[in-house]
Parts: sequence; structure tokens; C-alpha cells
Amino acid sequence: MKYFIIAVMFAILAAFSEALADLFTGYGHFTVVVCFLAVYGVLIKMVYEILTAAIPKELER
Repeated sequence: MKYFIIAVMFAILAAFSEALADLFTGYGHFTVVVCFLAVYGVLIKMVYEILTAAIPKELER
């Protein structure tokens, strides 16, 4: 179950990076990197909090 959640997380990150790349093709490289880091940081923090909340419940079953 844990590996499935991690795989879903990476799929979501890949989709976001695709969307961001399409969005920022007209902008400079530095802007793209900053936005990638900001979005990835927020997403990873959210997913980490969800994982830490969900895994103990899975183990209790």
C-alpha cells in the first residue's frame, strides 16, 4: 500500500511538471526553476502529511 501511494505521488508530480513546463515555455529558465521548487515543496509537504496520517491506520487493520 505504501509503495502504491508513493507511485501515485510521483505520477502527480510528473503531471504538475508537465503542466508547468507548458505554462512557462515563454519565460526564463530561472523563473521555471523557482516555480518548480515552490510547487514541489508544497506538494511533497502535503503528501508527506497525508502519508504520515494514513500509514498508521493501514497498519492497525
